[in-house]
Amino acid sequence: MTVPLLSRREPNLGSLSRSPGDPSRNIDWVLIGAVVALMSIGAVAIYSATWWKVPGDEYYYTIRQVAFVIVALLVMTFVMSFDYTWLKEKAMFFYGVTVLSLVLVLAAGAMQGGARLSFDFGPVSFQPAEFAKVSVLLALASYLSEERGEEISYARFIGGLIIVGVPVALIIIQPDLGSASVLVACAMGVLLVGGAKLRYIALITVLSITTVAA
Repeated sequence: MTVPLLSRREPNLGSLSRSPGDPSRNIDWVLIGAVVALMSIGAVAIYSATWWKVPGDEYYYTIRQVAFVIVALLVMTFVMSFDYTWLKEKAMFFYGVTVLSLVLVLAAGAMQGGARLSFDFGPVSFQPAEFAKVSVLLALASYLSEERGEEISYARFIGGLIIVGVPVALIIIQPDLGSASVLVACAMGVLLVGGAKLRYIALITVLSITTVAA
């Protein structure tokens, strides 16, 4: 009895030649769909809560929210167009720019409510703490990725805390405790995913909450 040969599918050489960090190979459509759904629900919620606030223009806040969403989607598309290996290579550069910006805002930032949080350029303002929420986590992820084991070493864990601690301290000095707390919480998540021991994460989290509360 002759068994027919199974047809073998030729590999897609084009996809194999692309970098694993190629954006087209790393799109999570389920996640993007969930985000778009949340944005849509948010726009409806904003309309229902603000339609009466501006006489004669019930869509004022809704249109503004939709405009922000469109800008955010454009920025997301722009960021996704970069190979993540390129982002890894530039992570420490972005981190250095962030730390420098946080130092400069303490010296030359606009004073509002007793705090120096941003640079004001007429109708546009730039708040370095918001940029730090991205650049610091990117730098931390890049630093932790150099560890090849399932768990990061204690020395690398301390190094990661230093990377996070410098900008967090500068943000607290502004003072902007809200942004500092968000950055610490996100950093603990990155450390946990990166292989840090849970007890270390719990200890740092407790110490951070105690410091901010004090």
